Amino acid sequence: MKSDPVIAIAGSRKLDRGLAPRLLVRFLAGIPPASTIVLRRGIYTAPNGFELQVAEICELMGLSVVWAIPDTTGTKAGREAVFARDLRMIDEADLILCFYTEEQAESDESGTQALAMKAMEHDRIVYAYAIDYEPVTVRRIGENDPDNTWSELVPTP
Repeated sequence: MKSDPVIAIAGSRKLDRGLAPRLLVRFLAGIPPASTIVLRRGIYTAPNGFELQVAEICELMGLSVVWAIPDTTGTKAGREAVFARDLRMIDEADLILCFYTEEQAESDESGTQALAMKAMEHDRIVYAYAIDYEPVTVRRIGENDPDNTWSELVPTP
């Protein structure tokens, strides 16, 4: 593992506040201090609650956070700009973690799920998790880490 990995973390807007600390504190505490955490946000919209909480945890732990924002200076706009942003995240990250609801895992309407699937298509290291609420359960539903580089550190349900 690199001493300064770039880690992309994406969480669905449908996730309840409070899940980020529960799922990620141990993971974030175990990664190298020089790690950079890349989080998504829109051009004009605020980051969602899950990613805001990840940013707050990282700040408390002294980890660097970079916000990935869609680029509208080129020819892409709207969903195309969001898709291009997600592809940049995939290309730049050493590890991608994606969290979404159990319902979103069963459909193809989640941008966070699309990010996980695209990362797998690009043969990037990715772990995807589905969350159910009654009771709160976390299920790892997909991964691509052929050399098990991150398997000891990533969140385990």
